[in-house]
Amino acid sequence: MLKANYTDIFLYTSSKECDFIVKKGNDLIAIQATFEIDTSNREREIARLKYVQKKLNISKSYLVTFSQSEIIDNTILMIPIYKPHEINK
Repeated sequence: MLKANYTDIFLYTSSKECDFIVKKGNDLIAIQATFEIDTSNREREIARLKYVQKKLNISKSYLVTFSQSEIIDNTILMIPIYKPHEINK
C-alpha cells in the first residue's frame, strides 16, 4: 500500500513508536497500524500519533485498522485497510 505511492518511508522510534512516517512533497504523514481500536489500546495508539505530530510538526495522521472509520480531533483519520486511497487525499 505505501510503497506504491511513496518513495520515502521511515519508521519513527522514540519513547512513543509510530509505525510509519511517509513524505509527500514537503509534508510528513504519520501512519499507525493496528488490527482494531478498542478500550484496551485506543488511548495508547492515539497518544503515539499525537506525540509524533507534535514532535515532527505533522498536521494530519492516519490510524489504519481492519474495518473501523472515525475522525479523531480533526487531525487523525482512522481508516480501514481496504481504503488506502484515503491517505492520498
